[in-house]
Amino acid sequence: MVYRIHFTVHDLARTRVAEAPMPLSELDLAVRAFQDRGQPVRLGPWRRQVLLRSSAPTRMAMSLIPPIGWSPGFLCPVRAGSPEELLEQVRATPPAVIRADLAAVAEQQALPDWARQLPDDASLRHELYDGLGRLYAALMNTPIASATEASRSSAAVRSLIASR
Repeated sequence: MVYRIHFTVHDLARTRVAEAPMPLSELDLAVRAFQDRGQPVRLGPWRRQVLLRSSAPTRMAMSLIPPIGWSPGFLCPVRAGSPEELLEQVRATPPAVIRADLAAVAEQQALPDWARQLPDDASLRHELYDGLGRLYAALMNTPIASATEASRSSAAVRSLIASR
């Protein structure tokens, strides 16, 4: 099924483009695309490259972001910023917030057994945060991500030129 969306001149005049990407939201989508086995020709080489770089901490982080379903909100702050800033924000998440986010997800789907201990185990949280940082590096610092970034940069330049 194909959908067509028609924009009026007034719609386009009110349209805004984000000034900066939201890296951890993009990571969430990349993890889901990685775990979904669709589009093998397009994404197969990227998946193989990421598998070569995966480690126990990266698999740990991926286990909280399923291909379909909920992921804990604390892992994916919905705001712009550098990956480093946002990963620091995730690291600063209070245990009570982690507990509440995990409880909300657990109402919808099963969590890994180790996740129950996450709010109370600082070393486990450190391992998860390390895995999240490594996962970002593995998934987002690849040729396909570089091409996406180049495309974004090009779109941003075209947008600036069009607004003048």
